[in-house]
Amino acid sequence: MYFANVKRYAVTLFAVSIMLIFIRPSYTETTHALIILMDNDVNIAPSVEKDSETIQKSLEILQKEQICDLEMTVMLASDGKIRSSDIFQWLDDAYPFEQDTVMVYYSGHGFIDEQNRHHLIFDENDIVPRARIIEELEKTDCRLRMLITDSCSNLVELPMPITAMARSLG
Repeated sequence: MYFANVKRYAVTLFAVSIMLIFIRPSYTETTHALIILMDNDVNIAPSVEKDSETIQKSLEILQKEQICDLEMTVMLASDGKIRSSDIFQWLDDAYPFEQDTVMVYYSGHGFIDEQNRHHLIFDENDIVPRARIIEELEKTDCRLRMLITDSCSNLVELPMPITAMARSLG
């Protein structure tokens, strides 16, 4: 009788273990990343390229260390004209699950207006407020939404004016 109960217990434990293997969720979290690099201006291109390397390596670590899957889209202005509408189209086309992360990274020109609102510049006729991108991100149903922008601000005040002075080499 004792061995019959042990055998029944072992068979039940084995069956439950097998069920748990098949029932366990197989979905891995995914980071959906859009990297926008306005690298077509020679004045900021070296900075933008460095930003590109840093952010892409950082994101690739997530996948390499098996923290999450990575779906990364990189848009380079040097490859063709990037429009602000490309961000919104990408957000419309991204289909994250609720446990995923959606990230938009922008490196390029920008400014802050008189009402302290930050804007991103795609070209002189295509300027989008950061707040508009945030509004669109908020519509995305996922665990985490991020907008990271690396751009200039025209309202930075320095404590003292910077002047260039000619210096003699001899």
